[in-house]
Amino acid sequence: MIRSSQMSALTGFAAAVCTGVLLHLALPPRSISILIWIALLPLLWAAQRAGSARTAFYLGLTAGLVLCVLSLFWLTRLFGPAAVSLWVLLALWPALFALWYFSTASWPRLPRAVAAAAVWVGLEFFRSELWWFEFTWLTPGSAFHSTPAVLQWASIIGVYGLSFIVVLVNGLLAAALGGSWAAGLAALIMAIALYAGGRTLTPEVAPGDIRVAAVQHEDYASGRLYQLSEQAAAERRDFLIWPEGAMSIPALDTAALDPLAGLARRWNTHLIAGAIVGSSPMARQNPEDCALVFDPEGKYLGRHTKVHLVPLMEKTFFGGGFARRPAREVFPTTHGVAGVQICFDENFTDLSRRLTGLGAEFFLVPSYDPAEWGNVERLQHAALLSFRAVESRRWIVRASSSGPSEAIDPAGRRVASLALNKEGVLTATIAARKDRTIYHRFGWVLPYLCVAVTVALFGAVFYLGEAKGYLA
Repeated sequence: MIRSSQMSALTGFAAAVCTGVLLHLALPPRSISILIWIALLPLLWAAQRAGSARTAFYLGLTAGLVLCVLSLFWLTRLFGPAAVSLWVLLALWPALFALWYFSTASWPRLPRAVAAAAVWVGLEFFRSELWWFEFTWLTPGSAFHSTPAVLQWASIIGVYGLSFIVVLVNGLLAAALGGSWAAGLAALIMAIALYAGGRTLTPEVAPGDIRVAAVQHEDYASGRLYQLSEQAAAERRDFLIWPEGAMSIPALDTAALDPLAGLARRWNTHLIAGAIVGSSPMARQNPEDCALVFDPEGKYLGRHTKVHLVPLMEKTFFGGGFARRPAREVFPTTHGVAGVQICFDENFTDLSRRLTGLGAEFFLVPSYDPAEWGNVERLQHAALLSFRAVESRRWIVRASSSGPSEAIDPAGRRVASLALNKEGVLTATIAARKDRTIYHRFGWVLPYLCVAVTVALFGAVFYLGEAKGYLA
């Protein structure tokens, strides 16, 4: 196999560190999104020149670890020293990518750049949404959460499609460094077209008439939750959202539901109450994290049970944890069909797509982001809401325990928000929408195709002998 001139180990690992730092700066909460177009370039350059597949693997691992330490240092507040093992686990995916990239050095430059984009997204999507330890943060596409023009492409190709384009551009630039000026020109044209074309995709957002209030408050035992709700009710809101887990009840029975029904009647509003049920009807020995929905007459409309449970905290390897409910439902109201998601649910592409398919016309989201986890975690979490809004072209209103509570329009713009660590009530006026995006019709298939391509390309490299001898 013909290789580019090799480099010193120090130079290679310095390049990997550079990629980790650039990714950290480009992604939330730093969000210097322009850097994402070159963030992977140092790693690609180093992996191309690594002396062995093992070295390439460690280069990718280094880049991933630098990114995780800088961006996910807040995990130490949750898990202490064990956070190191989580960083390593997440860093394995760029390590596998770098190993694959090294092993394809003899491939033609342009096909290799396209294949690299597919492999990155295949690994990214599997890591984010398909395996047990699902974690959707720190993806290249998420760099554009506050870049309106690029963000609009999520209505066609979703956040993973944006990751595909980012890696493709980085791959083309790497090819340009290898002497292919055509690849460099293609990368430049692609990036410019993404910004220019995205502006034409920005939707018209009609004025709404649905009045929503979201309570931001963390000390549930203080009684302030009810006082803030009374303030919101005085402004005659159509929907009132409490944060995730705002109340704890032993079971879903009349003793627990009747007081909430009474509050909905008294406040004359649809109440979406985040609740932890001590004994789930589905698994009597397990708790359930859900949102209970009542109409203004106090009628119990049903509940949304949290679909995506947080690994190691709400779901465990050996059973136990929180109960999971396979049923998905939406809630028809006099103001339109409401879709409800809870906290970690909003990080994933599948649930908003499925609820929209069931008829959801806007989304209401109870969330729990405690102040003790730090500001970085909460800003990273909130950044993903813009993609769900654009992918579905739906309004989203989120009630977070310590912020930021937000209202996001179908173009992904934050039209109202409450600051971090501030107690209060977010108010917004939103609208119901019935249209379906290209992403929800077809575009969501892209990452699944990338997973299939990744399996095939890894097979081509490791089982057909392309990389034979490099893993020794």
